[in-house]
Amino acid sequence: MANFIGNLSLTGFLDGITATGIILSCVIFGLFSFYKAKKLEAKLLSWAGLNMVFVGCLWLGPATDFFHMIITGKNLSPLYLYSWLSYIWILPAVLTGYYIGAQNF
Repeated sequence: MANFIGNLSLTGFLDGITATGIILSCVIFGLFSFYKAKKLEAKLLSWAGLNMVFVGCLWLGPATDFFHMIITGKNLSPLYLYSWLSYIWILPAVLTGYYIGAQNF
């Protein structure tokens, strides 16, 4: 496959753009939900907004690797940084999701 930008293939470019779009949309909608929750004094909606931000941050590894590849032409180094940036957000996302789910009982 031909290179698209520097050493970045078309698949890598699409992956990076998608990850960036997911992060931006989750952060925007999460902050909007958090704002509306404070305005309406809706506690559960504020937790949902926080959960949206945490879930969006799960794609921080691919997005960071994409921008690092665009700027420097090399992948993230050390390699485990990609995993740390992505998977560190699982626990906060799961805990806030559990909290939201437990509110019905």
